[in-house]
Amino acid sequence: METKPHPWSIPGRAAQAGVCVATIYNEMKRGRLKGRKVGARTIIPDDDWNEYLERSNRQTVQGAA
Repeated sequence: METKPHPWSIPGRAAQAGVCVATIYNEMKRGRLKGRKVGARTIIPDDDWNEYLERSNRQTVQGAA
């Protein structure tokens, strides 16, 4: 059975990641994290979140080398 991507609200993503909501908004403002508007809400789908994490991990690894 295939699982569907789960869109998260900004407070939901912040709670999942263990960071404050302001961190999520700051990353979006800097263009590092994509969000999508659905009506009045902004969500961060799993594919955008995973892309953000992969990019962040690559930058961390490159910076450590």
